[in-house]
Amino acid sequence: MSHIPPPPVHAVASRFVYQVFALMLIICAIVGKFAAVFITIPYPVLGGVQVLGFGMFIGLIMSNVQYIDINSNRNLAIIGIAIMIGLMIPYWASNNMDTIKTGIPELDGFLKMILSNPNLSGGFTACFLDNTVPGTKKERGLVGWGTEGIAEVSEEPLGDIEDTMEVYEIPVLTRVLEKISFTRFIPFSPTFRRRKQK
Repeated sequence: MSHIPPPPVHAVASRFVYQVFALMLIICAIVGKFAAVFITIPYPVLGGVQVLGFGMFIGLIMSNVQYIDINSNRNLAIIGIAIMIGLMIPYWASNNMDTIKTGIPELDGFLKMILSNPNLSGGFTACFLDNTVPGTKKERGLVGWGTEGIAEVSEEPLGDIEDTMEVYEIPVLTRVLEKISFTRFIPFSPTFRRRKQK
């Protein structure tokens, strides 16, 4: 029996990166001079950055296809139908905006927004079909993502959560939360400590 590798993890483990990014966005929103720097960037440069960024993003998404059985007619049909719906519905919606009339302006705007979104149309179709069309776990790629595939590859324990807790700490907030005793029982709190198993 072949071993299925665990899914790749592409994530930033430190909250500090997101804190700095949020601070940069706040500064750019408040101080107009900082935002003006980004306006001076030429459009070809922005276009090149977007091509590279979105290209890597789409490639990362498509890499998840490696876990499904791509030779299965079921999966080929689901992928094809989802891509076609993702292209057809927004095209139809953009050319027929006047036909969407429910009598409620807010609902009309909502329907126009969701129907003109290719990601929502294709993603919803793929999710709906993948969960309703019968298929084995191997066909759907659940073996690669599930605990069965990971357990076959790695016999080592993943380690205690306390060993990596400092990565997720927010220095100022953590010092305040340490003074409040019940926060150590809240799972998403940086002061949370898992009980040792007996």
